[in-house]
Amino acid sequence: MRLSFIVLAALLLAGCSLAAETRRIVVEIPVENSWEALGLEEPWHLIQWPDSRGSIRSLRLPPGVSRAEADLPKGADVPVLARPYGRYPGYGGWADAAESSRIVLSPQFSGFASLLLDLWQSVPERCAALRLSHWGEALDQLKDPADHPPADFQLLRLDRSQARISIITGELSAESLQLLPSAAGEVEFPEAGLWYLREDPCQRFVLPSKTGTLSLPYPGAYTFVHVKGGHEVTVVLDREGGTMLQTDRQ
Repeated sequence: MRLSFIVLAALLLAGCSLAAETRRIVVEIPVENSWEALGLEEPWHLIQWPDSRGSIRSLRLPPGVSRAEADLPKGADVPVLARPYGRYPGYGGWADAAESSRIVLSPQFSGFASLLLDLWQSVPERCAALRLSHWGEALDQLKDPADHPPADFQLLRLDRSQARISIITGELSAESLQLLPSAAGEVEFPEAGLWYLREDPCQRFVLPSKTGTLSLPYPGAYTFVHVKGGHEVTVVLDREGGTMLQTDRQ
């Protein structure tokens, strides 16, 4: 009987300690980013964030649900990531240490939030010391007016390797947040209309004609899918940014 009481008391104390270390935040995925605009089936989302010990917590949002409540650590700016179908980059953002009671995630900050979640498990003290609102402003300024379509592929162009090294060494600066080089060129598409990137369907654009100009990081391979026509166009860029291959499959 005494042993049962001790175990129960320990569990209650652990629960109280956990509650004291967290705060409840409302996390929202913006309605305007709904996949219905792509003509695709509405996905479920995996919401992820780190706890104070560096472990990744998660919860699942059913299709059509755009908000949830999450218990985030106190005393630090905490990144939050929403992955469509549990695997795509999706939407990112963060709750600041003192003020946030509600955050709206955005595709623009998905890459940085994903990077922080990875690093939080290995260097939680470095990540917890970051003031993410400051770096959010720096990321927001990473826009290249030469991009086609404007800013649509900024998520792809973040130099994650450089940012990762800077966070690990504790030397993150505005100069550490850089865009990868990109090449702009005309791509022949078999059909006009709405296209999206297969590797990340949140990245999409509308072509008024069959010829489109895109800015893409290089080197790399990208497969674009037409929403209604069933076409897939793969573009491969070499290390100089030249188009090595463009294929169409239906």
